Amino acid sequence: MGATPAASLNSWDDLLMAYIRGEVNHPIFGVANSDAHNTASIDMNAPEDNISDVGKVKNGVYVKEISQKHLFAAIRQGNLFATTGPSLNFEINGKIMGQTVQCESSSDKSVQLSITANTECPNTELNKVIIIKNGSVIKTIQPTGRDFKQTMNDQVNQKCYYRVEVTAVNKETGESEFAYGNPVFVEI
Repeated sequence: MGATPAASLNSWDDLLMAYIRGEVNHPIFGVANSDAHNTASIDMNAPEDNISDVGKVKNGVYVKEISQKHLFAAIRQGNLFATTGPSLNFEINGKIMGQTVQCESSSDKSVQLSITANTECPNTELNKVIIIKNGSVIKTIQPTGRDFKQTMNDQVNQKCYYRVEVTAVNKETGESEFAYGNPVFVEI
């Protein structure tokens, strides 16, 4: 899982922009999937080259309660992030990933982005947080350590979306980990 799927994410941004421009009625939300076919050995004590990639990529899902109904609703609404390790929480004006913030056209068109990311593994440290607005990087942050929390304001003057990408590195193995959040939309 060393390289990040940049081409896939660029295509996703193209699809999200089609929603922003009104060319499609519904946004395309990301759902994690390893698409791994190398079931290899299920013995976790097997040599590294014989361990399966199945289950490496996971979804972090924000649910109101633990039930099948609420899980499916959260997936359908895009209230989730994909990860191979780090956790991610991204909100704009209190709205979570997959939701839409409504801005009054006559009011201050400033939105507040809140990002929290962390790693569970003591040997893994965050090394990059990227904030994307309408397919373009607006800020890159290079945190140090296992925990990151930041709030920032940004001006909006038209319908847009924001999403966040997080990368981390395992200091023992050198392996990269990532988390990609679904977008939060802003309407004027």
